[in-house]
This record gives sequence, C-alpha cells and structure tokens, in this order.
Amino acid sequence: LSVVDHWSIEPNPPPGISINSLTGEISGTPASVSDSREYTVTASNSGGSTSATIYIEVKIPPPSGIQWPSFEMPLRVNTQVSITPSNAGPTVESWESDPP
Repeated sequence: LSVVDHWSIEPNPPPGISINSLTGEISGTPASVSDSREYTVTASNSGGSTSATIYIEVKIPPPSGIQWPSFEMPLRVNTQVSITPSNAGPTVESWESDPP
C-alpha cells in the first residue's frame, strides 16, 4: 500500500467545491447549477501518479416544506378565495394539483 502525498483535480471543480490536497476529499457547497462534466482526479507521490475520472453535476434541490395555513379549507360557492402556501425550500418554478 503506497502513501499519497498530493491530490488534485482538473479542470477546477464547480464554484464552492474543492479538493483537499492532503486527503483527496472533495467537499464544499456548490454556488450554482452546472451540467455534468468530466473531471480527472490525480493522486501522486515520489513514485509517480495515477488518475481516475469522475463526473460532477450540480442540480437545483427540489422544493421542501410546502405548507398551507390549514389542511381543511372550507370554500363557498361563488366566493373568490386566495390561499397562499409557504415554501421552506428553493424557489418553486411551477405548481400543479392532482386532480386538476
């Protein structure tokens, strides 16, 4: 078993993500969405180096914590209603109901 002296990644990972050059750990908080991309991770020591290919993709997380003021909503015929939900997660891009 050989000891790795240095870890690197090429090209640079998405903004907010980095590699620990001593441990090889890839970590961080991605700052923006990015398509899947190929990266080469290299481990090296005085005897040489070896590389592996990985793929990193950053997606928008799904909405979470959607809530309405009440689960029971008594409505009246011919009376306009507006009930707005709260959302603890990222911005909701579209809403739909089932049944419509």
